[in-house]
Amino acid sequence: MNNNAKFAFWYLLSLVALGFLAISIGVIGFQLVNKFVIGLAETISAAQIQSALKFALASIIIAGPVYFIAVWQINKNLIAGKLEKDAAVRRWLTYFILFVAAVVIISMLIATINAWFGGDLSTRFVWKMAIVILLSVKVASYYFYDIRREKIKKNDVMIRLCLIALAIIAAAALVAGLLIIDSPAKARAQKQDQAILQNFSTLQNAIQTYDSQNKKLPSKLEDLLAGSYGILRSDLTEVKTNKIYDYKIVDSNNYQLCATFALSNLNSDGLGDEYLDRQWQHDSGYQCIKQAVANAPSIKGVAPMPVPVK
Repeated sequence: MNNNAKFAFWYLLSLVALGFLAISIGVIGFQLVNKFVIGLAETISAAQIQSALKFALASIIIAGPVYFIAVWQINKNLIAGKLEKDAAVRRWLTYFILFVAAVVIISMLIATINAWFGGDLSTRFVWKMAIVILLSVKVASYYFYDIRREKIKKNDVMIRLCLIALAIIAAAALVAGLLIIDSPAKARAQKQDQAILQNFSTLQNAIQTYDSQNKKLPSKLEDLLAGSYGILRSDLTEVKTNKIYDYKIVDSNNYQLCATFALSNLNSDGLGDEYLDRQWQHDSGYQCIKQAVANAPSIKGVAPMPVPVK
């Protein structure tokens, strides 16, 4: 019975899963380098690191088991004789994987030499290049041995060692990623705080328009619902509590918008929207942030500072 289609499925599945697994291990390695290795000419924000880690951890959790199951199925059929050692599907797909690994190694070596000629060879780049090359060599060595072995044995020590080593590397990458990624609870809190700041920014524009048209500040936020200020009721309320934001008039040109924030953005390291965090600085807890309408006297270049309410 011809099982080429079945074995092609397992090989292609292992190839796709291996791609996601190798990429996720590499991405986690990259983010460890970004976080702990000093780079003179490179600035990597915390938001970029966290975003990359989310993808990598999700990939490694799903692709890892899929890859090892596919490889187990391939080796089981090889040992049972259902898949011939010299089968065309095995040779073509194995050599294709070797080709991809070789292309990656050559590309990284070219990039390294190019960076050296351009004077851009940084410590971070060297570490990242080393991670990619080591991963590629690891994958290539396994498949090169697999396609060249003369006998298919049930307990092939080299095959077993290679797979165990890859499993250990994947597990280590997973643990390292989990140690430096923000918890889901913190990520939700950041999103809630950013939603408040988005609303504050929308309200700021509406208040500015109201002041320009009426030559005074609105007496309450609900005044912005009547008129062409582009405000919806959802812009006035916190999603978590469904309460209308506190609004306080300081004088004819200044006002405060108040809300309860889960986290501080005073030292956020780019975790949220950089523009919003800079314009609406706040600590955790109940905070009132002072703003001025455009015709108010202000010091050029100085952003409004938060006014905590105790």
